[in-house]
Amino acid sequence: MKDTRKINKYAHSLINISNSNNINETVNSLISFKNILKRFPDLRYLLFTKKVSTNNKLKSIKNIFGNFFNDLSMEFILLLISNNDFSIYNDTLTKIIILMESDTKARKIKITSHKEYSSDDQSEILLALKNKFNFDDSSETKFSV
Repeated sequence: MKDTRKINKYAHSLINISNSNNINETVNSLISFKNILKRFPDLRYLLFTKKVSTNNKLKSIKNIFGNFFNDLSMEFILLLISNNDFSIYNDTLTKIIILMESDTKARKIKITSHKEYSSDDQSEILLALKNKFNFDDSSETKFSV
């Protein structure tokens, strides 16, 4: 069973402590680690087994990945392992990505209508939507009939 409270707490904490420059690098590192876990089931088994002590798990991860991922990524992974919360790693990563996407004001806007609008009308509609929903100018807009 997912512990959404913990997932949200970890996700918000990571976003809050990372600065805007390094959050993308951190998330990319975490995604890479997720892909490595998919590719190497033995590593996944090492992290989930109770037969290996938490200290040995932490040392192993530090030694293997310490030079490849940034400090924040490593600290996040090690924190989940040391708190025995690694089972929510994928869910937490998904939540982080969702929070990052919702934080930006750029949106994809698709407008479908029953008739063709002139470019002036399209601009007026788009301006009204941007003002009402506080969209960024970098929002992608597509009109279709």
